[in-house]
Amino acid sequence: MFLGVVIHACADFVPHYATADRLAPLVLDAVVDLIHGFRMPLFFAVSGYFTALVWQRRGLGSLLQQRARRVLLPLALSLVTVRPALEWSFYLGRVLAGTDPGPVPASAGFPVSPTTSGMAHLWFLWMLCYLVVAFAALVGLGRVARRLAPRTTRALARPGLFVVAMLALSVLMQFLMPTGQFGPAYTDRLLLDLVVVGYYGCFFGAGAACYAPAGHLPSWLLTAQARWPLWGAAALVSLSTGRSLPVEHPVSQAAQVAFAWLTILMLTGLFQRVFAGERGADPRVRWLADASYWTYLVHFPVVLVLQGLVGGRGLPFWVTVPVVLVGAMVICLVSYQYLVRYTALGALLNGWRSRESVRGAAHPRAGTA
Repeated sequence: MFLGVVIHACADFVPHYATADRLAPLVLDAVVDLIHGFRMPLFFAVSGYFTALVWQRRGLGSLLQQRARRVLLPLALSLVTVRPALEWSFYLGRVLAGTDPGPVPASAGFPVSPTTSGMAHLWFLWMLCYLVVAFAALVGLGRVARRLAPRTTRALARPGLFVVAMLALSVLMQFLMPTGQFGPAYTDRLLLDLVVVGYYGCFFGAGAACYAPAGHLPSWLLTAQARWPLWGAAALVSLSTGRSLPVEHPVSQAAQVAFAWLTILMLTGLFQRVFAGERGADPRVRWLADASYWTYLVHFPVVLVLQGLVGGRGLPFWVTVPVVLVGAMVICLVSYQYLVRYTALGALLNGWRSRESVRGAAHPRAGTA
């Protein structure tokens, strides 16, 4: 979630540093490609894992209720609050930067046409709703298949085999969705592009397949994650290969998919090592995890206004980007702590939190993941 703030702080939405510094596009484009190449695939892989966890522990009905409450409802509220604020922030940012702001936003509403692009940075929540519905449908089909052909179903429902199938399918999806940039495409319409849904669905499905009923990761995955430095080195090779060729070149597209999978293996292995045991139960880690949801929902308008404030000042990008990034993070995190966390809105996003839980170990609950 926090990496989304970094991407938007680096992108040149309001004319400023990137037009005045020759080095800025090279550095900032590399940062954006690096993050964009794995961020959403990783998110959906983790989301798939926790979707399977909630289903196994609470049942399908509880899963759908929880996702409607923690994902669909916040999305609906954001579309009538954050999304209109984004239009006005884009306009205000250009005014503050001293550039032509274009026409004043004519409406405070959200374009609801199914084919209209307009969800902006909120698209991933709608994508997650699609994938949860698909997951529920597959669970139902699986129950029917187990009754009709139990042996065949058991033979096919092997997690390792399913993950390999998802890996291969993701390569096909990447070839079917040329994006014009490094990494996967995104779709922000109400009627999502099914190829893009299929691509992210591969990571979601792989994550779901990695959940074991006992709550432990499969032994083959733990063995692979233990080699995270190797996957990190391989990911860097894939990143370099993918960026050195035209993004629609077959080798580049294969390298882009490889980069996503390798980075997921590397990061999950690294986090398993760093946050194992008591460190993973640190209430400060839980607080940041909770705050990340609110931060991502509201950060974009803040970033646009801050870009306008620092734009046109003649400052180098290595000054302006940190100012925008730190400023946006401070505003979002402070507002979360004092305006959101212990309110009904905070409960909607993360579940009820008591002030005492900050001093002690926080009880983990499944949120958007």
